Amino acid sequence: MRRLLCLFLIGVAIAMPSVCLSSGIPDNSNGNGIPIYGGGGTGEGDDPNGVHPIPITCSYSETLNDLVFYFSDDIGVVNITIVNITSWENYFQAVDSQLGLVNIPISGNEGYYYISIATPSGCYYYGQFSI
Repeated sequence: MRRLLCLFLIGVAIAMPSVCLSSGIPDNSNGNGIPIYGGGGTGEGDDPNGVHPIPITCSYSETLNDLVFYFSDDIGVVNITIVNITSWENYFQAVDSQLGLVNIPISGNEGYYYISIATPSGCYYYGQFSI
């Protein structure tokens, strides 16, 4: 199951819309946060016009080699997948957003990373950065 999910996410990362790629992949070497975008879904509380606030922020800690996710709302247990699309390393963790803050350690190897976050209500969020 995990291998199938990884293969799916690799396909998603390769076939990302040109809108995402046109803005480039943020270089996180300056310590700024990692932008998280809403990819759609039909989650509860969505605005009828398809606009809803993103309840997640993320940053990379170069010292600890981990990603720090901050949840402003309780959106349930979310599945977070992180893929280094340069080396094909991948990380998966199911986390309870009610905690408010979650650290996920990664290798810290150089490359382009893709983050996907899926909620139980069907909302999907994503981000990308490089080290």
